Amino acid sequence: MALIEVPGILSYLAKGDFTTEVKGVNTLLPEYQANYGTHLPDNPIYGERAGQEIDYLPVMEVTYWGFRMMIGFGGLAALAALVALWLTRSGTVPSSPWLMRLAVLGIMAPFGANAAGWIFTEMGRQPFVVAPNPDPNGIDQVFMFTAAAVSPGVSAGELLASLITLTAVYAVLLVVEVKLLVKYVRGGVVSAMPELAHIPADENEDATPGPGGPGGAKPADDVLAFAY
Repeated sequence: MALIEVPGILSYLAKGDFTTEVKGVNTLLPEYQANYGTHLPDNPIYGERAGQEIDYLPVMEVTYWGFRMMIGFGGLAALAALVALWLTRSGTVPSSPWLMRLAVLGIMAPFGANAAGWIFTEMGRQPFVVAPNPDPNGIDQVFMFTAAAVSPGVSAGELLASLITLTAVYAVLLVVEVKLLVKYVRGGVVSAMPELAHIPADENEDATPGPGGPGGAKPADDVLAFAY
């Protein structure tokens, strides 16, 4: 596979300049072991996990693809917004059925980017629930291992029940929101501005076909300015 290298971009994203070296996983692993230890401290906050070996390597498959899905879906959403801005630059709404179908499918892009980014962030910082953020003068000791964030008063069953309940609630909210978005995208301008559905085509000589099809019409100067 051919790789396209853009010098300095990763340094700029990470440090704000084009020259700072960005270390890879193989370099960081021994540094983390030296700075934060190879085993969890013998401390009551870690419970039965105290003394266990620390694995600083996150699940690379999840972080690798999670980041790319986040950027990919986000890029699609941004591209769709630019295309929509270009197509509506003259103040009219296109009535192409293909564009309408793509608009409906595009609803999922921001949701996909959001979910992928959240999973990437949470999985990528393991084994920390509060990742260390070293300052220029040394190692910042403000961090917390995920093993210390597990409440001893919460059983595995309670944790699973909470996770299932919250997932179900957010799934229902997602379905409701997507259905509403699909409804208004498919309905076109008239769904957001119902008053346009009652304008006869012969009231204005410059009337143009509305998004509802050749049978509908609206005055050329009556356009959708904003809808949410």
